[in-house]
Amino acid sequence: MAEKWFKTQFPGVRFRESKTNKHSGKPDRYFTIRYKINGTLKEESLGWASDGWNAQKSSLMRSELIRNQKVGEGPSTLNEKRQLAKDKKEKESADKEQTLKESITFSKYFTTIYFPGNQIGKAPRSLSRESGLFNIWIKPIIGEYPFREITHLHLELIKQKMFESEQSSRSVRYALAVIRQVFNHASFTKVYEGPSPIKNVKFPQADNKRLRFLTTEEATILLKVLKKRSVQLYNIALVSLRTGARADEIFSLKWADLDFHAGTMTLWDTKNTKTRLARMTPDIKEMLLDKRSPDFSMYEFQVRQPAKNLFKAVMKDIPGFLADAKEPISWLNELLKVVSLHEVFLKRRPKINYSETIVEIRIIVEAFNNQPYEQLKENERDHLKRLNRLFIEETYPMLTPRNAEKTTRNNNDLVFSDRNNHKIVDISSAFERAVDDLGFNKGVTDRRMKVVFHSLRHTYASWLVEKGVDLYVVKQLMGHSSLAMTERYSHVGENALSAAVKKLGKIDLDLNQVHKETK
Repeated sequence: MAEKWFKTQFPGVRFRESKTNKHSGKPDRYFTIRYKINGTLKEESLGWASDGWNAQKSSLMRSELIRNQKVGEGPSTLNEKRQLAKDKKEKESADKEQTLKESITFSKYFTTIYFPGNQIGKAPRSLSRESGLFNIWIKPIIGEYPFREITHLHLELIKQKMFESEQSSRSVRYALAVIRQVFNHASFTKVYEGPSPIKNVKFPQADNKRLRFLTTEEATILLKVLKKRSVQLYNIALVSLRTGARADEIFSLKWADLDFHAGTMTLWDTKNTKTRLARMTPDIKEMLLDKRSPDFSMYEFQVRQPAKNLFKAVMKDIPGFLADAKEPISWLNELLKVVSLHEVFLKRRPKINYSETIVEIRIIVEAFNNQPYEQLKENERDHLKRLNRLFIEETYPMLTPRNAEKTTRNNNDLVFSDRNNHKIVDISSAFERAVDDLGFNKGVTDRRMKVVFHSLRHTYASWLVEKGVDLYVVKQLMGHSSLAMTERYSHVGENALSAAVKKLGKIDLDLNQVHKETK
């Protein structure tokens, strides 16, 4: 049934009554207005009496629209009026929001938006460095300014203050880079859409190329000291010294990245984002193979858990087995080669509940059909030794050092990890202490001449150049993105060049005879 409409005393205004809702004791009324626009009759809804509408107010709205239409100013329809009101409200809201954004200070943006959201993928040392530069140098000068009020003069003042405090050019560049990153971040988040003042600031040139490299004598004594402090730190240092790998590249190495047959290590996602191959020297290959081998090592045993205690326990448990007993660790490693050893343990210690890993590897080893160790392939020997070592570890848990790297490892495991088997994040402070104890940095004030872990990579390149290796080859081995980066090592070859010229001078040209004949 069609709605029933009622006219009012005002022309062009009518209403209908609600069948359910009441207002002031009467049925609620819904008002509309009718008028012509460009010769066409148009009707538009206003609203309910309960929302504040009445016949008189509706008539005034109709009169306003008709007047606007006649004079050509303002909205001529209700829809236009509503859209203008909506646009105005949105603009006011946007302006208010932008004003709030533009009033945010550099300090507040850094501490609440930029720094908390910019930590993924950054090393803890880098985060600490950024925070320190901000708090010490940046915040005191521009911290309380909103972005739009910061000019290049403020940044020049930061440079001046840092240089006055004898900060290095590298530190000043780093501070300016942090400011640039914050401005770029604010632009990305639409907090600030103006020009960055950093574009008008000249970055100081910084020569931070490390000039110090180790002699063979220094490298040897450093490795000796490191090995006494930490075998793992020694191994990591040796890899860097022999391959030129950076610390993080070594920390990221997995067993799957090592190709012992080809003698290479794959270094993924290096500093310049490129993947490269590092070549193993014989000592590196031997060290990594030993690290991966199930064989017992003297470094695994502690003073309170010596190898001789395990040796005595096994000898007592299986008397007469390999009767020609040798030094404890050598004897234990010979024991790992015995194909039937796991059968002996199962008979001697039937009550021990061995792990599922032992069961899994045992199935593989039993398929060898008791072939002598000498006839087994390399991977079969590895399985046999792992099985036997696991039996020893689980049979004598209080006497045997547990080493998952040598037994339950897989290709996705890290070659070097922390105590929780997680990726190492930084070089152990034991390295710095070793360098200090050796006095390598005593009296050295120029950071470029100080021995740090990265000096090992620098030494690798320097030694190559000293041996006459072409700079382009050194560039490839180092993974440099340009030859210019490698040319820093060219000075190292000057001795070789001088020596070559001296050899040339020894060639007897008999110049005296030349002089006589020319006279």
